[in-house]
Amino acid sequence: MRRRDLLRGALGLGILASVAPAAFASGSPQQQRAALSNAWRSAVRDGRPMLVIVIDEENSWERGRPIGNWLNNASDADLAPLGQVEVVCATLADLQRLVPKIGGDALPWFVLVSAEGQATGIAVSMPEVPPDDQIAVGRGMGQSDAWTQTMLAGRAAAIEAALFPAIRLLAGPLPGRAEVLGAEVRERLVRAPPAGAHWASSYGCGTNVEGVETNMRVGCGMGHVSAETARFLYFSDVSEWD
Repeated sequence: MRRRDLLRGALGLGILASVAPAAFASGSPQQQRAALSNAWRSAVRDGRPMLVIVIDEENSWERGRPIGNWLNNASDADLAPLGQVEVVCATLADLQRLVPKIGGDALPWFVLVSAEGQATGIAVSMPEVPPDDQIAVGRGMGQSDAWTQTMLAGRAAAIEAALFPAIRLLAGPLPGRAEVLGAEVRERLVRAPPAGAHWASSYGCGTNVEGVETNMRVGCGMGHVSAETARFLYFSDVSEWD
């Protein structure tokens, strides 16, 4: 597929393609489509792959937590490969308006799109953890900081093992010092959220979405969520919150 055809596909996402994502409440369908279109335009312009973090609307928390935990706790060197791609969050339905044919895994966590428009779905085989993995009640009720670190390390290893070889295949070896590139990634994807998503935090009682004055509150439970696992990627629409 030619880049010209893909650019037509970006326009096929609607007139939203020409509007800055900030014009819409983050997480809204309009904002996510505009973010995807803009990300693809940037990828084509720079001649590099686009990495889509797939928004699974049925399992958004199960995806947003491990990916968010990984980004937050990775070192600069670990983040460096993300500096070789244009990162955006989008649903498969929106992505398929742009790239109808997606190879690879049928239920991907990520989709990597080459500059020529070849799209490959990438699944992640996440290690099993106890059901209450986000509520580390152990500081007084059995779980330990070591347990949390082991869980985070296992998740990071699973994501990097699935994702980084695919990025290296398309983008080649890392240029220059990995730490420098990784620091740039941290500014773009950790201090600010990836396009199409919010950063949010939950310590066991409510969800605080960064950049949103009114926060969604949920039922509280007894427990403790560690600082390392509290911040995660939030994909839902917050445009109609009171």
